[in-house]
Formats: sequence, structure tokens, C-alpha cells
Amino acid sequence: MKDAWVTDWSDPLAALVPAVAEEVWSRLVLTTLAYVALRPACDTRPSRALWTAMLFAAMVHAQAHSPSPALLGPLVVTQTVNALGFGLPMALLFVKKDLEAAVGYHFGIGAIRYVGSLLTG
Repeated sequence: MKDAWVTDWSDPLAALVPAVAEEVWSRLVLTTLAYVALRPACDTRPSRALWTAMLFAAMVHAQAHSPSPALLGPLVVTQTVNALGFGLPMALLFVKKDLEAAVGYHFGIGAIRYVGSLLTG
């Protein structure tokens, strides 16, 4: 996908805004709240609550990036691939490392896309 607005070498820094915003709401807020809600139901296996919370947040994050709000249909495959390919690694970084690592990963993905647009433009 070509981002026509990317015309200057500083433009890829714009990827920092969605990286911070999306990681805060998706990982810090949504993953944490889902874990807190699921933890009592998984008393003997807390890792189940954690994995379910991470997958849930990754799917919601992927849904927010889809062109139309379709929970079922042809987009569900794309959303699942996006959630597992991008959302889950960011969730793992958040859980295993910290929020800053997830933001950095997200920023890197966006910046690479914008640099690619700049180079092909």
C-alpha cells in the first residue's frame, strides 16, 4: 500500500503516534482488563487467562484495522492473520518485557511501511 502523503524523510516519524496510542489501549488497557476479568475463572491455570486475554486484545486490535466491521465473513481470515502475525507478538513483548518494547515493535512496523512508501514514490 502506497502512502502518498509520505514525501519527506521525517514523515515516517508519524508512525510513533499510532504506535503509542494503539499499544496503550490495546495492550496496557484491554489485555490487562481481559486478564483481570478472566483470572478468577482460571484459578488453577492462570496462563490460560493470560493467553486468552492476549488473543482477545490482538483480535480487537486487528478488528480496529479492518476496512469494515465484519466479525464474520471473508475478512475474518485477514483479521486472524493480522492478529497472530502482528498483535500476538506485540502482546508477548508487552507481557514478557514491557510496554515500551511493544511500542517500539509497533513503531518499527509502521516506520518500515512509510519508508517503503518514500522509497517507491
